[in-house]
Amino acid sequence: MSLRDLFKSKEDKQQDAALEQNRSLLSALLYMAICDDKLEQYEFNLIQEVMLKKGISREQTAEEVKRMLKEGDTMALKKPESDQEKKEFIYYLATMMLMDHKIDPKELDFITMVTEMVFDVDKSTARAIVLQACNQLLADGQLYLEK
Repeated sequence: MSLRDLFKSKEDKQQDAALEQNRSLLSALLYMAICDDKLEQYEFNLIQEVMLKKGISREQTAEEVKRMLKEGDTMALKKPESDQEKKEFIYYLATMMLMDHKIDPKELDFITMVTEMVFDVDKSTARAIVLQACNQLLADGQLYLEK
């Protein structure tokens, strides 16, 4: 523990814990956003909104995204534990993929690979799960953000 950590507020410590718990989601969302080689403002806004729902401030998310881009963080996916967390993980990624109203092949490959890992299924089953998530998002006509 650093000297700086001793003087953090309770809220800052809670946000740090939330960030650590959701680092995999943040990393995956960021990777999905930059699959086309650029981070658009609307993609960054979605990342901030998702992380806000997870208890991480917009400022802390911005700092972490900046750090990850600067350091070229490699993505270390941590498999969500509950079925609900797995579904949310994929729906957040599908939301990011659909944000620009077009699906880049790199995005589809990435979300398929992540879905294979998260649900421990083969590629064709993963694609079916992704398709189901996309269809649901399009039918709802809104972003997948938990209430």
